[in-house]
Amino acid sequence: MKIELSGLAKTYNQKDYVLQDFQYTFESGRFYAIMGPSGAGKSTLLHILGLLDEPSAGEIRIDGKPLTIQGEEERADMRLMIFGFVFQEFFLNPKLTVLENVMVPMHIHPEYQGRKNREKKKERARELLRQFQIDTYEERYPSELSGGEQQRVGIARALANDPAVILADEPTGNLDEKNEENIFNYLKMLAESGKMVIVVSHNEAVKEYADSVLVLEK
Repeated sequence: MKIELSGLAKTYNQKDYVLQDFQYTFESGRFYAIMGPSGAGKSTLLHILGLLDEPSAGEIRIDGKPLTIQGEEERADMRLMIFGFVFQEFFLNPKLTVLENVMVPMHIHPEYQGRKNREKKKERARELLRQFQIDTYEERYPSELSGGEQQRVGIARALANDPAVILADEPTGNLDEKNEENIFNYLKMLAESGKMVIVVSHNEAVKEYADSVLVLEK
């Protein structure tokens, strides 16, 4: 997959631009780090890429085709099918077990609809938990996990629907050095497996893992 951005701009008051005339191309199988000072537009760019926000101007092409979206429902469908999101704050549901948290995206994915697919969803979730070495925690709740363990659950959940693109916003911001290293290694592994991985981070350590480093200026 290839995502091309051309002439991209974002302004919130018609005067101060967060992004202006931004051009870049992202490709599958690569780990991209987006860096820069606060207010430079890093998270805004990530949200536009993930269809959580709309640009004020410019064009987005996916595999050469202009992205044209009619309404929030179509936008939500595209997010569901293409993107997986990893956030600094984890955003796990405290009332659901680890296994149930990983299954959440599958509940609204067409491939897993219907009562007969209940076991298929569990099997997929357990496969991901094994991949990230947290399968022994499947019946635990988020409050019973460390920060690093919660982030691994967050990554597993992001992969539940096998997205082509992983978008991570400060994924190691709340973690110690060891867990930070583990998370960056997992994300690098995903890029090497063919995913497009795009990470926003203030952490200089991300440069050791990224194939490309994009620095935004304020």
